[in-house]
Amino acid sequence: MWTSMLPGRNVALSRRTVLAHTAVWGSAGLLWACGRSVQQAGRSVERAPAELYMTTWTNIANIPAWDRAVEDFNARMASRKLSVRMEHIPDGYWDKLKTAYAAGSAPDIVYASPADAQEVALQGVLLDLMPIVKAEKFNLDDINPPAQRPYMWDGKVFGIACWNDTRYLIYNKSLLQQAGFAELPREVTGTFPLDLFLRIASTLTDMEQGRWGYVPEGTGLRWMWLFGGEYWNNPQVPTRSAFDTPDSIAGLQFLYDLVYRYRVAPTPAQISAAGGPDRMFQQGKAAMIWGGYKSSTAIHKPITEFEWSITVFPKVRRSISNVSPQAFCAVSTTKHPQEAWVLIQDFSAGEGNIILTGTASMPCNKKIDIYKVSPLPAWQTRLIWEYMLLGQPEGPHPNVKNEMLRAMYNEA
Repeated sequence: MWTSMLPGRNVALSRRTVLAHTAVWGSAGLLWACGRSVQQAGRSVERAPAELYMTTWTNIANIPAWDRAVEDFNARMASRKLSVRMEHIPDGYWDKLKTAYAAGSAPDIVYASPADAQEVALQGVLLDLMPIVKAEKFNLDDINPPAQRPYMWDGKVFGIACWNDTRYLIYNKSLLQQAGFAELPREVTGTFPLDLFLRIASTLTDMEQGRWGYVPEGTGLRWMWLFGGEYWNNPQVPTRSAFDTPDSIAGLQFLYDLVYRYRVAPTPAQISAAGGPDRMFQQGKAAMIWGGYKSSTAIHKPITEFEWSITVFPKVRRSISNVSPQAFCAVSTTKHPQEAWVLIQDFSAGEGNIILTGTASMPCNKKIDIYKVSPLPAWQTRLIWEYMLLGQPEGPHPNVKNEMLRAMYNEA
């Protein structure tokens, strides 16, 4: 169990919210106590039809898969008189949720990244799923630990992680071969020394051709992790930034040196002017970049001009990456907590998850066969999965506010 304890945190709830919680859990408890059906005068009373209302902010490109998952769920649940209605809200999602919650018209289920889930959970908007998890004997250990951990604190569970992504190095294999370099490691345990990374980056940087040896993704802050640094002073319950530790400073200094000392990486302004690291890589203007699952399965898949591959990060004190999960959560005012759980479990660890898992992220429940859902070669799928098992979330706990993350990235 990866539950974090945060003493002294209290959330004020309105009288209406408290009454809603009481009504929800009173009816849910009756359902569980009677084997999920209500008994009256010694005979079973048929459960009334239930339609769940679910909202999502996912990219419009993903909506066809979501539509298929909803249609499939409704077909499979027809005999149980359970269905779901989905609404896509691409803009202002969380503000609209808070407004709907205050008006008593909130959805039953929402889709959330850790920082957003943490924020609204502390405001009482999300339902604690721990009673259902225990009653259903749902095994949280089946979920990739760093993906599930941000949705759990104070002994409560506010979401079930459904899929996660990570980052790794994507490199131009043709360029490396032409320069006499061997194929880079294909295993998480493979050795990729920092001096080899620098040698490759230096050799393949060619200003006459406008090509860089390495192009970072965004701020590149995760270099701190390779040097042993951390974002936060405590990975379970952070209370302050750890940017000022010697290891973190060493990682940030190295990132700076890649641009201004070794001159193998462009400045953020140069990256932006060139259209970003993905475009630079596709045009042969970047030998190595940071990428993710979507980069490998969709963004760079159309490349035919050269051969490319993926590898681990160079190892300094460690070779580690991030884990960026998403989860399905129930809203605390839902009148159908047990039915909402049926959908959450299906979309995070069942048939719905298989349909929804496409090119964006990998499933994070080990009950889903990643080798069947991933379009990548088996060794790449394994490398990515193992990296996610070893990784860590950037916002592990609600002590890390959205404002803090934004300020941190802006400062970097």
